[in-house]
Amino acid sequence: MAKEKILIVEDESIIASHLHTMLEGMGYAVTGISSTGEDAVQKALYTHPDLILMDIRLEGEMDGIEAAEKIRSQLDVPVIYVTAYADEATLERAKATEPYGYLLKPFKQKDVQSAMEMALYKHKVEQRLRASEERFRQIAENIREVFWLTDWVNNKVLYVSPTYEEIWGRSPQSMLDDPASWSEAIHPDDRARILEAFGEKAPLGEYDEIYRIVRSDGETRWIHDRAFPILDADGKVWRVAGISEDVTELKQTEEELRKHRDHLEELVEERTAELREEVTERKRAEDEIKRRAENLKAVNELAIELATAPADVDLFELIGEKLKEITGALATVVTTYDAETGELTIRYLGIPENDLAKIDKLLKRKAVGMRFKVTPEMFERMVTEVATKFKDLSELTFGEIPKSVASTIQTMFGVGELLGLVLHHGGEIMGTAAIFMPK
Repeated sequence: MAKEKILIVEDESIIASHLHTMLEGMGYAVTGISSTGEDAVQKALYTHPDLILMDIRLEGEMDGIEAAEKIRSQLDVPVIYVTAYADEATLERAKATEPYGYLLKPFKQKDVQSAMEMALYKHKVEQRLRASEERFRQIAENIREVFWLTDWVNNKVLYVSPTYEEIWGRSPQSMLDDPASWSEAIHPDDRARILEAFGEKAPLGEYDEIYRIVRSDGETRWIHDRAFPILDADGKVWRVAGISEDVTELKQTEEELRKHRDHLEELVEERTAELREEVTERKRAEDEIKRRAENLKAVNELAIELATAPADVDLFELIGEKLKEITGALATVVTTYDAETGELTIRYLGIPENDLAKIDKLLKRKAVGMRFKVTPEMFERMVTEVATKFKDLSELTFGEIPKSVASTIQTMFGVGELLGLVLHHGGEIMGTAAIFMPK
């Protein structure tokens, strides 16, 4: 192991020689002996000693204190002052140079050894501490997050890294001077929640919050803040350290993703509704095709029945009953058409006898046998359409039945749609059929 190097600065040659012998006997390497301050500075800068034994009173214009100041300004080397006596003013000057100890003449070997071991140990500890602090500062000042440290007992901020100014828009010194400025920057809607969480959770190591701040320029930013307690020897919270990270971009990305997700969900819902409507429409179309096929079959059967019906069968009653069966109507009305007079005559009304009596009473005449003239426009419409939809019975009878009576009849039987169609046979118009559909 390399020996520690010692520089002796002493203007009394006997004492200097005695120290030289003593130090080598202790295992140290003496790099030189200087009798003046000027020489001491030169030898120190040249030999880089690990420790200097410096006499305060020296020959020449530069005393030991001034020499120590010049050396310490350029080298990190501990100094132990050696003196026989000194006035108060001289001691105050010596203190200002932060010496690592004092030796009073005359001294004993054990005093020298003890003072030097303590000085060398203290200097090594300080070097390690400074190196550690420098590493910490380099990390703290170069990370994107804000590192902060508080005195929990005295409610003081001890350190805030420079990134604080970049994120908060305030200087780190402002937080050191006024710790409350941190909470003042928190968004009003988040402040109470965060202050409560910090007070309760930070000393437990559970503080992990996201909140908004409002910078001095009015910009709002999102912060992810975490805290970690530091305990003293008794296990009590002594310091609280923390990391604050600007997560504004992350929150903006989350918001964009949320909007995109909501938009996709809307599109899915819209498409689902469209597909549901398409399925419903397809089902309606299928049902309509099926219904038309069944109706066509029923109409064919009706045509066969009409063609093969005995002479004594009332064809108009047969038509009315078959239409009621095919359509599921409440009732059907079949009329004959007189081309010369342009009139329709009710030949069949497919409802029970007691209901027919009620209608006769409301009409104040027999419904079967009622005649009414068809307007050319309406008849032309009925001829061109497969089935004509009428507003009510009054329109269906071309005004023959008054609207008030028509409304009463429709309400009484729960009539919904009224459909009319023209009956053809052999290329000639036979009459019409009206179909009363339920609501």
